[in-house]
Amino acid sequence: MAFPRSITALELKALTIDHALLDIRDLGEYEKAHLGGATPLPRARIESDLAAIVPDTSACLVLYGEDDVRARLAAQTAKSLGYTDVRVLEGGIAAWQASGGAVHSGTNVPSKVFGESLLHEDGVPEVTVQELARELEDAGHAPLVIDVRTGAEFLRGCIPGAVNLPGGDLVRAASELKATGRPIVTHCAGRTRSLVAAATLRKLGIDNVRALRNGTMGWLLDGKQVETPAKLRRFEWRDVPSTDAATPSPFESAGVTAHELHERMAHLLRDFYLFDVRGTAEFEAAHVPGAKHVPGGQLVQCADDHIALHRADIIVVSLRAERAAVTASWLRRMGYSRAQVLQGGIAAWQAAGYGVEKGAAATLRVPDRAPYVDAATLAREIESDAQPVVLDLGSSIRFDKRHIPGAHWISRGWLEIEMPQRIAVRGTPIVVSGTSHEQAQLAARTLQGLGYTHIRVLHESIDEWREAKHPLEAGRTSAWSRVKDLANLAILNRDFEAMQHYLDWEVALAGKHRG
Repeated sequence: MAFPRSITALELKALTIDHALLDIRDLGEYEKAHLGGATPLPRARIESDLAAIVPDTSACLVLYGEDDVRARLAAQTAKSLGYTDVRVLEGGIAAWQASGGAVHSGTNVPSKVFGESLLHEDGVPEVTVQELARELEDAGHAPLVIDVRTGAEFLRGCIPGAVNLPGGDLVRAASELKATGRPIVTHCAGRTRSLVAAATLRKLGIDNVRALRNGTMGWLLDGKQVETPAKLRRFEWRDVPSTDAATPSPFESAGVTAHELHERMAHLLRDFYLFDVRGTAEFEAAHVPGAKHVPGGQLVQCADDHIALHRADIIVVSLRAERAAVTASWLRRMGYSRAQVLQGGIAAWQAAGYGVEKGAAATLRVPDRAPYVDAATLAREIESDAQPVVLDLGSSIRFDKRHIPGAHWISRGWLEIEMPQRIAVRGTPIVVSGTSHEQAQLAARTLQGLGYTHIRVLHESIDEWREAKHPLEAGRTSAWSRVKDLANLAILNRDFEAMQHYLDWEVALAGKHRG
C-alpha cells in the first residue's frame, strides 16, 4: 500500500475511529482557518512534539495543510518516528471547504467555548473595567485582583496592584483567599482563564468573586495603563508541599493507583496521556518519568494543543491529588471524558518506591549533520566576497526586530517549497541561524536532502551575536517566507484593533457553538 494513504473529505467526515487530526501548517495559517477538532502541529515541531501530542504510535493520524504538499512531507516525518497509520487529507483544507465542511478561526476554540459556557450556564459573575477602576479607588474596600496567567505573562503587563496566582494553584490558596474577607476579581489576558478561575473559586465556596470582563485587553482598550512589575508579585499562602489537602468534594475525580500507572508504563505502547500540572520548580524537583509538564490552568486553557486523541485516557498528576482533580474535572466537563488523576499524586508514586526523573523535560536530541561556524568567522565572511546565504529559521517577530545583515527569514515548514525557487545552485554556501541547534540541524538535514552540499549551522544565538557587537538589521524586507508563523499576537503587539477583534470573536463563540 502506498504511503501515506489519502483520505477524502467525505471519508474524514465518516471516520468513526478515534484519530488525531493534525494541522501541519504554521500557526498563523491555522489561526486564520482550521478544521474543527484539529490540533495545530507546525512541521517544525513534529520531531519534538508529536510523541507528546499523540503518544500512541499505532493511532490513526490525519494530516492536512492548505493542499497536499506539506502534509505529505509531514507524513514522511511521522513515519520516521514510528507512526504506522498516517493519512493525508486529499486536497487539504481547500478540498474540505469545497465539500461543504466547516472551518473555525482562532486558536484553542474548545477551551474558549468552555469558558463562555461557564459565563452563560453557570452564571459566573463579571465586573467591567470601569466598575473595577472605581472600586480600586476605594482603599478601604478595594477588591483583591488576582492575575491567573503565567508569571511570564504577568511580568509583561498586569492590572496595577494585581497579584499573580496561576489558575492551577487556586485550590491550594483557597483557604487563605477566603480568609482575606475581600472581594476577589480574577483576570487574564482576555476572558477564558478569568472565567475558569472564578468558577473554580465559586465551587470551592468563595462566593464574592467576579471575573474581569475582557481582562487585560479590555483594560487597555478602555485607555488604561498596565503595570510592568520589576519582579513577580505573588499571592502568598501557607505552602506545605508535603501535605496537600484532601481532594475537595466539588472536584472529586476517578483515578488510577501508582501501581496501576506503573503497570501501564511498563507496556511498550504508550496509549494514554500523562500530565503533571504542578509548577515548574516542583516538576523539576521530581516527576513521574515521561510526564509532560503543563501547569493546570494552561492545560484547561490550551487543551487542544496537547490532546489530539479525544477518547484516550488522560492521567493528571499533582503533589497528591488536589490540583490534578480540579484540572481533570474541568477537562471532563470539556468533553475529555477519560480524564482522571493519579491517586495520591507524585507523593504516592514515590511512597510506592517507583523512580522519578528530575530536571526539565528531556529535549529533542538531533545528531549533528552539518558543521558549525562561529559568529566571528561568519561576520568576516559576510564582509568578504565569499558571503554565504544566511537563513534565519527563528520567529518572524524576532527577525523583524533584529537579524544578521542580509539574512533571509524562512519558515522551516516551507524549506522544500521555497529553497529550490530561491537557490538553484546546490553548491551555494548556506548558514542556518536564528533557532536552536536541534532545529537548525533538522533544517540542515532537509537542505542536504534537497541536494545542497555546503551547509553550516551558526553556533551562537542571535542574542550572543548581538552581545559580541556584530552588526544587526531590522525589518522584513529580506524575508523569503510571507506566511504568518505565529498566532495570538494582539496583546504582545499592543494592537488595539486586533484586541477588539479577538474579544468580539471570543464572545461570539458561545452563541455560535450553542447554535
